[in-house]
Amino acid sequence: MDREHHLPIVLDDIAAAAGISRRRLQELFREDTPATPMYFLRLIRLLHARRRLLDPEEQGSIREIAIAEQILHVPRFTQRYATMFGELPSATVARVRSQRPPVVAEPSGSYFDVQTMEHRQSEGRPPRDPGTALRASR
Repeated sequence: MDREHHLPIVLDDIAAAAGISRRRLQELFREDTPATPMYFLRLIRLLHARRRLLDPEEQGSIREIAIAEQILHVPRFTQRYATMFGELPSATVARVRSQRPPVVAEPSGSYFDVQTMEHRQSEGRPPRDPGTALRASR
């Protein structure tokens, strides 16, 4: 389930991959965990979404990340994420992006990109969004 969490998986797919019946899969889960197979899959998807949101290199929006992880109902994703991790996805993104190194502007029309440690030419003024230079330099 972890390897293919980003695919549109249903219970029958999990059972078929395990080579057992749907009912037997549910019984085995009930024996070893209080979670159902689909609940467990939702947890895996939430963890993968969180990993992406915590990645400072990630460029996708919260909605794009949720959908890529097969979490198709974004408001429900937000609610479950907040319950599981104690903060909204937007708070995670804001915290991660605020930790990016700043781009220091210089009066000459160029600026110094702290991440790449290079001088860059701007079009008469430094970029308004400090993340612009960081994204452009990748």
